[in-house]
Amino acid sequence: MDPLHLRQLALSKQQRQEAIDGVGQLLSSMSDGYKLIVVERYQAGREAVQQPQFGQAINRALEQLNSLLLDSYRFYRAIESRLIAESHQLYRLARHHGLLSCCVDEDDEQAPASSTAMLYHASMLLSVAGKSRRVPDVAYWTARCLTASSSRQNSRVN
Repeated sequence: MDPLHLRQLALSKQQRQEAIDGVGQLLSSMSDGYKLIVVERYQAGREAVQQPQFGQAINRALEQLNSLLLDSYRFYRAIESRLIAESHQLYRLARHHGLLSCCVDEDDEQAPASSTAMLYHASMLLSVAGKSRRVPDVAYWTARCLTASSSRQNSRVN
């Protein structure tokens, strides 16, 4: 959700807050759904962990956690400590199974794919840069620069 677009809509303060809270709940629910897939695949055993859905679910869960973190910065909400803890857990799980380079939507030229490692590193850098979030949209542009830089780096490696 673009904060500038939200500011331009003819909404009351309460409606705007409900929209912001709704987006946060949506991102959290999507993250929880992907984490359920990760847990299910992990508990199913070694063969299930080696399936592509396992790495894709980790990637998507990290992507949603990253979006939730960014959303919190953009709308000046307190950061839930679980966001960082869950990101660490998912990263460690991906690293253990050799899935750090896993990408989803590699064919999309509009939005280059982000590897699991890149999503984790971007969220950690954003969490460190949290002090500068008082300036409007700094976190948003920081995240855009991190993902663009990573995408260019991935295309050089391939």
